[in-house]
Amino acid sequence: MVKVKKAGATLLPASPAFYHEPKTVFDMVDFIVARALDVFGVKMDTELVKRWDE
Repeated sequence: MVKVKKAGATLLPASPAFYHEPKTVFDMVDFIVARALDVFGVKMDTELVKRWDE
């Protein structure tokens, strides 16, 4: 991971968080998808998960 990071890659491990208390596997998938879209700069009309700044 260090090599690819030094080469300029962005590391985005699919590690769901549990602080938002997911009820289903789909909630955890939504969390990972929302974070990946954030990294790519994609703005969503709907929120998959609640953002920290809200």
